Amino acid sequence: LTRADVLPDVWVSHLLELQDAMPAKPFSEVQATLEEEFSASHPSRSWRCSKKIAHHSNKDATIVHEDSAWPFDRIEEEPLGTASIAQVHRAWLKGGDEVVVKVQHRGVEDVILQDLDNAIYLCEEYAKSNPRYDFRDILNEWCAETKKEVDFIHEASNTERVAANLK
Repeated sequence: LTRADVLPDVWVSHLLELQDAMPAKPFSEVQATLEEEFSASHPSRSWRCSKKIAHHSNKDATIVHEDSAWPFDRIEEEPLGTASIAQVHRAWLKGGDEVVVKVQHRGVEDVILQDLDNAIYLCEEYAKSNPRYDFRDILNEWCAETKKEVDFIHEASNTERVAANLK
């Protein structure tokens, strides 16, 4: 929430609690999402996770995938953090590099896009009946920015650009 100046403090504090108090999704959902995403770029491949479990420094179990094209050596089941759109897991690539993997919650993009469509419809209807309260331009800008929130390719591009600029 970046516009605390628009809402009463009580609302802001409650909204921040909701935003920060997201429970982690089951790792089976995270794993299924990763497998779907990787199989989409490799449609001929069949991605199946083995039941093989590896342990890392006596922490929670980590999943090891047996498929040779799978990029990860292992992924920790316990997320480093969870938010409304995604959660982040520590992982290791097959080459040994430690990475973090941000995985979007299943179905969240559809819900957000439907909410945006509903907001647009309501705003248009309200503007028709009350032209002095035509907030369509503001809503269109907000929708464009909100759609970027669920576009992790866009986010990764921006992250790489920031990293390059910091060198």
